[in-house]
Amino acid sequence: MKNRITYSDIAKLARVSTATVSKVLNNKPGVSQATREAVLDACHKLGYTPNWVARSLRLKKTHSIGLIVPDLMNHFFSEFSKGVQLHAQERGYTVLLGDSFENEENEKLLVETFIKRQVDALVIISTVPNPGYVHHVPIPLVFADRPVEGAKYLVTSDNFRGGFIGTEYLIKAGRRNLLIISGPQRFSTNKQRVSGCKEALLTYADKGVRFRFLEVEAVSVDTGMELGEKIAKEKHPPDAVFALSDLLAVGMLKVLRKKFSIPHDLSLLGFDNIRECEYVTPEISSIHQEKFQMGLEAVKMAIDCVESADLSPRTKIFPIKLIVRAST
Repeated sequence: MKNRITYSDIAKLARVSTATVSKVLNNKPGVSQATREAVLDACHKLGYTPNWVARSLRLKKTHSIGLIVPDLMNHFFSEFSKGVQLHAQERGYTVLLGDSFENEENEKLLVETFIKRQVDALVIISTVPNPGYVHHVPIPLVFADRPVEGAKYLVTSDNFRGGFIGTEYLIKAGRRNLLIISGPQRFSTNKQRVSGCKEALLTYADKGVRFRFLEVEAVSVDTGMELGEKIAKEKHPPDAVFALSDLLAVGMLKVLRKKFSIPHDLSLLGFDNIRECEYVTPEISSIHQEKFQMGLEAVKMAIDCVESADLSPRTKIFPIKLIVRAST
């Protein structure tokens, strides 16, 4: 009969203490990723398989977090997801990932599915500003990027400031005919960005700046290309475009650079600072958001809620900054 493998056996092979083995096998924090891997490797070599199901039943926790994002093809959300994954691993949690494809019904279904899977908490970038499940979900909910009504826990960026400094930069650069394009105003992130732009225009009202605002429903590269075609046909086109999403800016650049010398004839500024901004010619100036750090903070908040039942409501707002490149 095979001898029963003990924590001491695992600790000896992994060259750690039995307390460290216990932390790893019970998904406790305070253990480096290298040490965690060494312990799990020792378990594998010894043929030891932890009974995760029994542990979950005993602790009434699964040490898993559900993550729902609107579009994994968007590098903003993929960078955010990386931050969530990294911190969750460090805290001994597994992340279950779902893509809602910017669809409210898909989002609701994912929430229901993750609750059935008994995740300990949910981190969500919502597709709607007022999801009906907010007050009915029995586990901690942390919302990120897009604020929603009734949220107790939120991680986002200073979108108002981003709109302000972007508009201010274009005005100070001598641009006097601005086109500002935003996504749907039902999202408070877009509202805040537009409000920041308007505040800058008021601040520099004496500069004689002409401006237009345009709202689009679909924020995508394809939409940006369509907008670029329209701008290229205008009799009096703008001398600067502030696209409040990099996806729009990337799409517009594909078209506008065929007719205009950028930035000599027309400056193009984006928002989010996704990787595509550096993959095009000319490289696109953008308002930088701390996407990865937002993911880290969101899942940290979620796990803190799980491990501290009395955690008070809180909001974390990350600062933003302007990244100047060749398009302006």
